[in-house]
Amino acid sequence: MNARTVKRVLGVAALAVSVFLWMDWMSGGEAPVPAGGEAQGPTPSEATVWTCSMHPQIRADAPGSCPLCGMDLEPVQVGPQDGTVRLSEGDRAGAGIEVAPIGRRALEREVRAVGRVEVVEGAYVHVAARIPARVERVHVAAVGEAVARGAPLADLYSPELVLAQAELQIADRHLRSLPAGSPDGEASRSAFDAARTKLLLWGVTGEQVERLRVLAAPETVLPFLSPAAGTVMEKSVREGMYVEAGQDLFVLADLSTVWVVADLFEPDLPWVFEGMRGSIEAAGAPGEAFEGTVERVEPEVSDETRAVRVRLAVPNGRGVLKPGMYATVHLRARLGPDGRRAGEGPARTVHVCPMNCQPPVETLGRCAVCGMALVEERITPDAEVVAVPATAVLTTGTRSIAYKELEPGRYQAVALVLGPRAGDFYPVVAGLSEGDRVVVHGNFLLDSQAQLEGGPSLLVPGEKDGE
Repeated sequence: MNARTVKRVLGVAALAVSVFLWMDWMSGGEAPVPAGGEAQGPTPSEATVWTCSMHPQIRADAPGSCPLCGMDLEPVQVGPQDGTVRLSEGDRAGAGIEVAPIGRRALEREVRAVGRVEVVEGAYVHVAARIPARVERVHVAAVGEAVARGAPLADLYSPELVLAQAELQIADRHLRSLPAGSPDGEASRSAFDAARTKLLLWGVTGEQVERLRVLAAPETVLPFLSPAAGTVMEKSVREGMYVEAGQDLFVLADLSTVWVVADLFEPDLPWVFEGMRGSIEAAGAPGEAFEGTVERVEPEVSDETRAVRVRLAVPNGRGVLKPGMYATVHLRARLGPDGRRAGEGPARTVHVCPMNCQPPVETLGRCAVCGMALVEERITPDAEVVAVPATAVLTTGTRSIAYKELEPGRYQAVALVLGPRAGDFYPVVAGLSEGDRVVVHGNFLLDSQAQLEGGPSLLVPGEKDGE
């Protein structure tokens, strides 16, 4: 058989197959079933509608053009219009659908702010000269040096101090020389007490007075001792200077406890209260965490920054935190079942819907959504709340939904009332109950399928999604 004969035979065979298929279609015959599979096409429970791929809200019973953009309508198969989305096992695997049950857990709302380390207001000590004097020697080398209580700060020479020492020593010797019961004893005691008090008022310590009273002659130079322990913040004296009474010589500060002052914006204020604990991190102390307590929330908002100053007291025994350092403040508030701060007060009773259709209320009654009788629930500051994974939530900013699994392969969009996000979870105020199974991965594709089928979705609320 030559090549021309082979071509003729193949052409006749192709024409015969075409005619057979055309006659079968004209006679209403069913399409052949692929080997090893089920018949393709709509099932008895499905229907074919025509929709626009760009505007899925457009639906028609016959082919045509989209009235919005003019594109040709495409046929899609839709299931029963019961507000749910159905996917086969293969479709679920292809879309990466994953579901997980929701439960109760402890949630905390974290507020982060930038703070600045400051000296506690009452920790400053101004060390001033109490009499005119000349500075003979300065024992403090530089600002920032730590000094102990009673440590010498400077040596001063003052004629008034020399004279006061002489008065003390004369009165002491005269008092010691008097016999017991002498009529001059009271006057001598008064003179001694007056000389001693004068030295104490001029900054001489009691220990120094006791040492000076037994000396044979006054000391021309006296060490001026620190009245408190702390860090030298200011140094205003040099050797050879003359100082006047009331002139500041040093400013000390006790840095064993410091303030960290942070600026919080108005949306963060409901989560912060005086007495709550916070953690502090400073770039100048990498790897170290400090704990502090909120001592003060300022009563006004700054016009310039639109923020409120919050002050934390932070122990700083090792002196790691330096005034002027910047720090990051972490404040964590426990969330209650109503999505608000649980607080630190006593437990309270609220009334909730068994189906969690609506937020908790204070009064007993019936659910405004499903009509079921409300039940009492005890809320304590450490109560766990119903929490949904953040990946399960789809939101427009004003409306949030999750897809609840009714049975394997069947899902329903549920409108949610949520509290603020806490890490990887949201507290559920209404919409879902403990034990419900929700889609945590693939929910965006599921929502797209719901839109194509014309069912309730994120952008199109329905009657059965809680609204």
